[in-house]
Amino acid sequence: MEENFTTCSNLYVTSLVLSGFVEVAGPAGKEYLFIVDVTWSDNRSLTVKRTYKDFINFRTKLVNAAKREKCNVNIPILQGYRIFRRYDRKLAEEREEELQKFVSVILSGDPKLRKLPTVVDFFEPQPSDPVPYRSPPDGACNDSDTDDPFAEKIFDRKWMKSK
Repeated sequence: MEENFTTCSNLYVTSLVLSGFVEVAGPAGKEYLFIVDVTWSDNRSLTVKRTYKDFINFRTKLVNAAKREKCNVNIPILQGYRIFRRYDRKLAEEREEELQKFVSVILSGDPKLRKLPTVVDFFEPQPSDPVPYRSPPDGACNDSDTDDPFAEKIFDRKWMKSK
């Protein structure tokens, strides 16, 4: 199966840090979204949210892409689902640690790996990801998004980092 990618060929990930997780209501009950701070080769820093299922699907695509591109890396296996502990906070904490080790391999393995379109697309922001904080122009103090030409209404909420 061939994938369609919308990435720039010269863009790649330079840093990935799992900075926590949040509990949200999912289609089958509560689920956990893992928060990843991503730094790009163009010096952008963004935060993305991905489920454990997203990571499992990503790993499958990544293994296939790494084989195609002959990347010399051993991509760790993710533990997968645990039926009886699926919505357990302690399990989410264990998975956070597991996923940090997983993304570390992407950065520390074959340098070609972090440049693969599969990796770039997975960590590119989606409409459900946090909106980056943007300072008002000229240091003006403004709490409204109406004057911010970069504010987008498609995001469900803003996640702002304090200065």
